[in-house]
Amino acid sequence: MKASPHDQLALIALQDCDSGIAQRVHDRAHMAQASQLADLSQQMSILAARLAEATGITEDVETEIARLESDARVAAERLARDAGLLKGSSNASEITALENEIEILTRRTSELHDAEARAKQEAEQAQKNLALVTEDLAQVTAQRREAEESLRLGEETLDTELVNLRRLRDDIAGGLPAELLALYEKQRERYGIGAGLYVNGVSMATGMLLSERDADTIRHAESDDVLLCPDSNCILVRPRDEEDGA
Repeated sequence: MKASPHDQLALIALQDCDSGIAQRVHDRAHMAQASQLADLSQQMSILAARLAEATGITEDVETEIARLESDARVAAERLARDAGLLKGSSNASEITALENEIEILTRRTSELHDAEARAKQEAEQAQKNLALVTEDLAQVTAQRREAEESLRLGEETLDTELVNLRRLRDDIAGGLPAELLALYEKQRERYGIGAGLYVNGVSMATGMLLSERDADTIRHAESDDVLLCPDSNCILVRPRDEEDGA
């Protein structure tokens, strides 16, 4: 196949576009923010479960405190009532019964107050734990919002770059001979790269120094000959200065 050196050199610009497009497509599918969002979402799920647990514990303790306060209030009312009855009673058996009940109620009231004090300590700790979990969840939620915004901006940037690269690619491809473009596309589809520079005996597509036999073939080729890299099978493009020095 024959193609002008100018058209062959344009293949390098086309390859740069294709490499840039492939890189950005890969970057968009593997953005660091996406991985960060997954981690933050997992943290939020864990913290949400901890928040539900801490809320439940706090509510249970507060309910227990309310029950103890109610029981203590009832016991105090009965104690006051019995004390009043005791003062006005002259019946020995009634006095004995009241004294026994007052003793029981006094002990019960003391136990309720002790239990209430313990419950209030538990409530204080439960509220501290709830506040800590709430704060942690708020921080992770804020971090997730920041990661979402960063991801959105990153995707927008890559999308813009992709649009520009694809537009440039279309412009370059539109100026190439159909046969040369078809060969480039065929080699790129098969081998992953369509064109690469040949500089000082090295195929830049592979970074390998060509054999003396292959280099000699290239030196004796016409400038408009379309050559393939013996290692990568891409179109081997010779810069003008390389041709002039051949």
